[in-house]
Amino acid sequence: MILLAIHFILSLLLFTCTGGYTQTVLAYVHGFILCMSVYVYLNTYHGEKSSKNNEMYGLQHTLFNIEIPPRTYWFNMGLWDKENLTYPQACENLVVTVAEIIGIQPNSTILGNEALIYPLCTSTYLSQLDVGFGCGDSCIVLAEQYKGKVTGITNELSQYELATDRVRARLLEDQVYLIHGVAEDLNECDAHFNYILSIDSAYHYLSRWTFLADCHNKLLPGGSIGLYDLTLDPLFVTKMKHPLFTLLLKGLTHALHIPPVNLVTAVEYEKYMVDIGYTNIHIDVLDKSMVFGGLSRIYRTQSELLLKYGIGSLSSRLALKLCSYGFGWLESYPFFLPVIVKGDKPSN
Repeated sequence: MILLAIHFILSLLLFTCTGGYTQTVLAYVHGFILCMSVYVYLNTYHGEKSSKNNEMYGLQHTLFNIEIPPRTYWFNMGLWDKENLTYPQACENLVVTVAEIIGIQPNSTILGNEALIYPLCTSTYLSQLDVGFGCGDSCIVLAEQYKGKVTGITNELSQYELATDRVRARLLEDQVYLIHGVAEDLNECDAHFNYILSIDSAYHYLSRWTFLADCHNKLLPGGSIGLYDLTLDPLFVTKMKHPLFTLLLKGLTHALHIPPVNLVTAVEYEKYMVDIGYTNIHIDVLDKSMVFGGLSRIYRTQSELLLKYGIGSLSSRLALKLCSYGFGWLESYPFFLPVIVKGDKPSN
């Protein structure tokens, strides 16, 4: 753990160093620490396995019993507010929580007075746009559990192609329409929507505020948007004048692919939404232990299980260890706050 911490700090220093002798020295030290980390990990791994080297088969047949492809391809931070959640359950829990906060209910249809609120809606079922849907799990949940007409958009071709196959295999093509595109240009979606969701992705967009403005235009009158997102911790903002904290923030945003324009506090976030035209804005700050903490624990557990059963490459186990440490660090120190955001478009 100490070696990982030193590795992380040296990475930040290298990232901000402009060159010369100092950068050369840092590069050599960084390489040495990285090699030591790998050496320690390999020794640990082989030490635990050495006692089993005289076995004929050991646990090699574990791979024969793993379901490929897996039933789910979730990839968000999850909401770990219940005991003993698996990673897929926590990810689905986050999507369901955001959906219900903005008012999506199972089997929601347009009846009675709602037909007056949504006069442009061409379907009996309420329409939903899922931006940044990954491999389609959130779209499938919205279609199967809430019976919505779902349009999904993602910019990753491999995920789009896999999600398309999964939707087809589940016979959901009449309910789910997927688009390979970018969140910053929603003009590829001709329709307007009752609900828009963006789960664990808006902080990656080139400009979250352009995206939210486009979403406002795409919402039907009376419609709602819901996001799981990240904001700056106000405690961190008070320390940003210190060079070390500025350096750490640069390293974090670079590692997490967060454009600087998206780094705002919850108060500033709400102001942007008001300026765009949203009403009934609610930004709920989540307990970091229920997001970063849960993710750190599950990554650590997965790493230990991979090691125990001899599954996965060294790089994948190292990645899980690093991610476990990184999210544990985010839980313990005031950098980012996980939030669920809701906003409405006025009905007139």
